[in-house]
Amino acid sequence: MKMTRKLPDGARSPGFTLLELLLVIAVLALLSAVASSAVVGARRQAAVLRAESELAVQALALEEYKRRHGDYPRTEGPDALLDPWGNRYLYFYRSALAPAAASFLLLSAGPDGVTTWPDASGRLPDASDAGNADNVSWEAGR
Repeated sequence: MKMTRKLPDGARSPGFTLLELLLVIAVLALLSAVASSAVVGARRQAAVLRAESELAVQALALEEYKRRHGDYPRTEGPDALLDPWGNRYLYFYRSALAPAAASFLLLSAGPDGVTTWPDASGRLPDASDAGNADNVSWEAGR
């Protein structure tokens, strides 16, 4: 014989209704969406800061090279470093671009890997250009 418990009229059984469970799930989904968007923004900012600091270290190494050898290297080294997005850092020897201003330009193409090459004077086009909007660069004398 099966035993069942009868509830008085109007009494609810213990537990949650489907509506209550759906409401809790919706709130948790909303909270996780907000948290994940904050994490994505923080990761992007961290990658940009990492690229800037790596470019600064490379610039110091290039200045030391110039101090020891009298000029900046004219070509990239064989062991090219990668930026936080997996792209090669770009190095431009400015004397080849503008002989009157011997210096260098270091560049990360950013997350999209797209960049516009320097013009004849060695300057990059405006950062508002679609190819350069997310680039990170370091110029000698900065």
